[in-house]
Amino acid sequence: MRERATLLVELGCEEIPANACAVAVRDAAAILERLLVERRLAPTAVRALVAPRRIAVLAEGVPGRQ
Repeated sequence: MRERATLLVELGCEEIPANACAVAVRDAAAILERLLVERRLAPTAVRALVAPRRIAVLAEGVPGRQ
C-alpha cells in the first residue's frame, strides 16, 4: 500500500475582509483539490481554514511519493 500524507498549504496575507473570508473558504479547497488531481496526487479529503491574516488548506491522504 502507498504511503499517504497530509499536505498543508498556508498563505499569509494582509487583513482579509469578512466577505472575502467566505469566498476563500469556498474556493480555496476546490482549487487546491483540482490542482492535486491534475497532477495525479488526488487527496482523500480537502478543507480550508481562514483567519483574518491567513488562508490554510489541508489536503489529507495525498500520496507520500509520486
